[in-house]
Amino acid sequence: MDTISIMNQFPTTKESMERFFNQTKDLILSGERNPLELAVVLKAIEDTISKLRKDEEIENSIQKEFEKHRQKNIELYGGKMTLKETGVKYDYSRSLVWLKLTETKTEAENKVKEHESFLKTLKDKTIIVDEKSGETFELWPPVKTSLTKVTVSII
Repeated sequence: MDTISIMNQFPTTKESMERFFNQTKDLILSGERNPLELAVVLKAIEDTISKLRKDEEIENSIQKEFEKHRQKNIELYGGKMTLKETGVKYDYSRSLVWLKLTETKTEAENKVKEHESFLKTLKDKTIIVDEKSGETFELWPPVKTSLTKVTVSII
């Protein structure tokens, strides 16, 4: 069995995808299959798909085959395919106004990061005085939130 035949065993319609999802979830939640096994399999599938999608030779082959149909939209193998412009980028660097605004933005972003780093060092409320204006400010340490999650890497 070749690799495409293996991939063809995966669902390709919304209905079959939903059914596949529900069956997989049921197997895990019922304890019939180990969720750690699923985590590794999902990571391997994600990495493989990502590599396949990013491969220029594969993308060129897909576009070449699509163009043989001489249509903007085609439906094949249970999917609708459309040729369209993606990843549009603009180069604004010829605009001196844009360059100056970007420089100001970068300076402001750096000041924000510096202030955030300072706030992270605070243990309790701190009052500071602006030496120029005499205005006082209450500074509080930031509220930290996080998620705990198992991460997977393929060895």
